[in-house]
Amino acid sequence: MEFAIEKVVSWFPTVLACLCYCYFISSIIPKGFFRLFSLLPIFYLFIILPLNIPSVIITATSTLFLISLINSNPVPLGSSSNSIETEPNRTPDHSSQPPKPAKKLPFLSYIGLELVLLAVLIGVVLSYRDKYHPKILLVLYCCLVLLSVDCIGGASNFLSYAIIGLELELPSNKPYLSTSLQDFWGKRWNLRVTNALRRTIYNPVRTVYAVLLGKSLARLVAVLTTFLVSGLFHELFFYYLTRAKPTWEMTSFFVLHGFCVALEVAVKKGLKREWSLSRWISGPLTIGFVMLTSFWLFFPPLTRSSVDTVVLEEFRTFGELVHN
Repeated sequence: MEFAIEKVVSWFPTVLACLCYCYFISSIIPKGFFRLFSLLPIFYLFIILPLNIPSVIITATSTLFLISLINSNPVPLGSSSNSIETEPNRTPDHSSQPPKPAKKLPFLSYIGLELVLLAVLIGVVLSYRDKYHPKILLVLYCCLVLLSVDCIGGASNFLSYAIIGLELELPSNKPYLSTSLQDFWGKRWNLRVTNALRRTIYNPVRTVYAVLLGKSLARLVAVLTTFLVSGLFHELFFYYLTRAKPTWEMTSFFVLHGFCVALEVAVKKGLKREWSLSRWISGPLTIGFVMLTSFWLFFPPLTRSSVDTVVLEEFRTFGELVHN
């Protein structure tokens, strides 16, 4: 673990130099093919860096930042439009409203509580993992994934605020309160990655197909394409963790959810508002569907390769390092 941390720290000058290149040099090139071509070496470098880390947790974290966030946002390549059917613009116009006082950094409120919950949950799983029914263990894994994403995003938010005074977007927005798949994937779960996919995949695909198919069908094609790309990224992500041949279960998980979101969009457009389900019904149905499909397609690649066991043991080691 200590060696892995030292290795990641040694990357900082390289990553900083690459980002400076993107910001000061590549951004001067007009948008389009030539700017994309100038960024290909950066994409390649960020893709191969996580392959050299002897730690699953640090590999996962560095992959998340280097590939899904930095690689998808080195400099703008196309349209800056923010509208998306499954994720409305979260920057509403407040020009007619009085300014609101700045909120306290979220990390200092519920992110701190989630860190405590994460530590307790890891301790419980490590101590009683062999005594739990496999399905109960998968439910606990769902909670661990949710808390881990929030804590990693919250920690990066805190560091950026402490170092340069910049407060980043929240990693998620209470996904357990989702009332639909649109709500879950578009406005609540892993928002930084969602925004990156919206800018780099959804908006360009929708713009191209709007000319060929019309706006309504173009939205559906863009939704399906975005989920397909997300699934392929997760296959790559889990290859970093397991070094095992892809089984395409991860891609199937996201393609399935893409079809369900597209169907949800089409059905909602055809129904009257008063026919919508109560949130007390749609909420459990949404979370139940996400969890059941996760048990079926998302977690099996991890449990077969014993990555879950390695992650838990690394959490234990990290806790001991912090304690010492």
